[in-house]
Amino acid sequence: MGDAGGNALYHVAADGTVTLLKTLPAEPIKIAEQVAALAGEMGLAVPECMMGLDYWAQPAPTDITVHKQWLYYAVLPGVPGEGLSMGKVYRMNMHSKVTQLVATGLNAPTGVAVDDRGRVFVAELFGGGVGAIRHSESMTVLPVPMASDVAIDGTRVAVTANALTPTGTLLSARIAR
Repeated sequence: MGDAGGNALYHVAADGTVTLLKTLPAEPIKIAEQVAALAGEMGLAVPECMMGLDYWAQPAPTDITVHKQWLYYAVLPGVPGEGLSMGKVYRMNMHSKVTQLVATGLNAPTGVAVDDRGRVFVAELFGGGVGAIRHSESMTVLPVPMASDVAIDGTRVAVTANALTPTGTLLSARIAR
């Protein structure tokens, strides 16, 4: 289970026992012109003395999935990261607890899925839709607006789209192997 408010990942056993798997560490966001511009759009001013410094954003896990011994999870880096393509996907070995970065530069990753061949897919709320992660980057395989979650079974992918509208949709499509 991903706890976005507590920035943590938990395991919930069949008997209801809850175990902390990992507390997600804060992630640095360099305060640059792009961050200052985004803050300005929110009505906030960034003092000149802050430029070039790191802001430590609290990562919020948005989705998790398990494939073999790996727990995959998508992370929003917190304000201002959602609007700056700073989302990430990680995987953590369930036995050793070793964590590896799978992809960076994601536009609000809100869903993650892994197919039977180990290919990782991500729904990007503010990106191009559903992407397949290759070489640490997301390559769009199913273009849909405001993708909020993704599931995959064989060559069929399901995605929730138009998430921030009153009439969100559930779409299904085939993807190439």
